[in-house]
Amino acid sequence: MATELVLIAAQPDNFEVPWPIFLLVLVATIFLLIATRKKTRNVSKTRQHTRQLVDEYKRHHRLDDDLREVMIELENLARQVNGQIETKYMKLESVIRDADQRIARLERLLEEKSDGDAPVSDGAVRLDVVIGDEQENSDLSAENEEVQINKTVVYELADAGLQAQEIAVQLNHPIGEIELILALRGQQANQS
Repeated sequence: MATELVLIAAQPDNFEVPWPIFLLVLVATIFLLIATRKKTRNVSKTRQHTRQLVDEYKRHHRLDDDLREVMIELENLARQVNGQIETKYMKLESVIRDADQRIARLERLLEEKSDGDAPVSDGAVRLDVVIGDEQENSDLSAENEEVQINKTVVYELADAGLQAQEIAVQLNHPIGEIELILALRGQQANQS
C-alpha cells in the first residue's frame, strides 16, 4: 500500500480520487454548511430574542419607576390628608371642650337659679339669663317695642285690606319681613 501511494504521488496526470472518499468529503462539506447555517439562524434568533428581552426589561424598568413615583405621590398626599384631618380633629376637640365648659356653666346657673325659684311644670326650670349691661338691655327692650309697634301697624294695614307688598312699601320694610309677620299672625290665630 505504501508503494501505491508513492506511485500515485509520482504520477499526477493519472490521479483519480476514489469515489467513497469523494462522497465522504462531499457529505462532510454539506453537513458543515448546514450546521453553520443553523448556527447563523440561531444567532439571529438569539439576537432577536435578546433585543426582545432588553425591550421588555426597559418596559419593566419604566413601569417600576412610574410605580415608585406614584407611591411617593400617594405617600405625600396621605401625609397632607392626615395633617388636615389632625388639624380638623384638634379644632373639633377644642370646640367640644368649649361647649362642655359652657354646658357646665349653664348647669351651674340652672342649679343656682333652681335653688331660688320653684321649678316650672314637668320638672323644667326656667332660666332667665341676662348678658351684657343694662344699657344694652334697655336698647333691646326699646327695639322690641318698635317691633311690636310695627306688628300692630302691619296688622292694622292688613285688616284695612292692603297687600303685603303695599304694606312693605308704606312702612319701608322688606316684603319678606311683612309676610313673615302676617304668617305668624295667622298661625297664632289658628292656635287660639
